[in-house]
Amino acid sequence: MDETSNDTSQAPKDERHKAWEEDGQPVEVGGLTLRTFSFRNFMRAAEELRLGVILCGEQEFEELPNTQVLNEVMIIAWMQSADPLEVRNAFKAGTEEVLEAVEIWQEGIEFTAANMRELMSEVLRVTFIAKKSWAQIVARDSAVKSDEDAPGNS
Repeated sequence: MDETSNDTSQAPKDERHKAWEEDGQPVEVGGLTLRTFSFRNFMRAAEELRLGVILCGEQEFEELPNTQVLNEVMIIAWMQSADPLEVRNAFKAGTEEVLEAVEIWQEGIEFTAANMRELMSEVLRVTFIAKKSWAQIVARDSAVKSDEDAPGNS
């Protein structure tokens, strides 16, 4: 997983990309600088780590334990704020290494309640946009496959 790749020039610039490409500049949130990264890498990370805050539906999201939401928000914040090489290497090494890197990263950060609320709000905002975009992509892919499976005119 290459988190250093921000090249989305091959994909159309739409709402999926605007979510974390506010003029392509890093955003200061909750005392952290969150850099931009690609939609593809974001979703691939969500799938590799099985991040429920991204992959589950609205009903399931409401049922997620608060500790799970907090842990997953911190994983996403780490992905956006830690050294890109560290993020890439951790993903190459595997899930356990990612979780260990996040834990070490968290130990070096002190959050106030206000900073944590701001960080959670921003990460969940981006997550919501990614989920909505992912649902649109899946729906479009399903529609294309349905058209391909339809019997031809004789």
